[in-house]
Amino acid sequence: MYHSIGTAKLNPYVVSTNKLNMDMKYLKDNGFTTLSTDELYYFIAKNKPIPKRSVLITFDDCYEDNYTNAFPILRKYNFKATIFVITGFVDKGKQFLTSSQLKEMQKNGIDIESHTNLHEKLGACSYNSQLKTLKISKEYIEKTLNKTVKYVSYPFGSYNSD
Repeated sequence: MYHSIGTAKLNPYVVSTNKLNMDMKYLKDNGFTTLSTDELYYFIAKNKPIPKRSVLITFDDCYEDNYTNAFPILRKYNFKATIFVITGFVDKGKQFLTSSQLKEMQKNGIDIESHTNLHEKLGACSYNSQLKTLKISKEYIEKTLNKTVKYVSYPFGSYNSD
């Protein structure tokens, strides 16, 4: 799981482009296969063993550097990945992904899924607030990318019984 790919120092959520490339090279050199979220779900839902040396590569938050820095590396190794986007941030400034970048990545093997609308801590939200942020996010991705959203990455890992 990654977030931002760049050069910020002293930020544990930023991995350098060189480090990401080294990680992907290691996976490739050691015979790892990248799974899509659908493939991983299939293995879990059907109670099938996940193939050895399989990984799911994910990115949270929708930083623009996922397109400029990570996407070329993923393409270089022909790897699948999933980006969980905060839909309220898309097209909202230079540091975040644009809808056209999402479309291009989706066309090239990157799955785009939900990370809510505004990165809310779902465990602290009421049922109605949870439903609203998840619905807005799902509808945005489905309309923008003409796909069905099936997965969500909980911001901060926060959830409750709802």
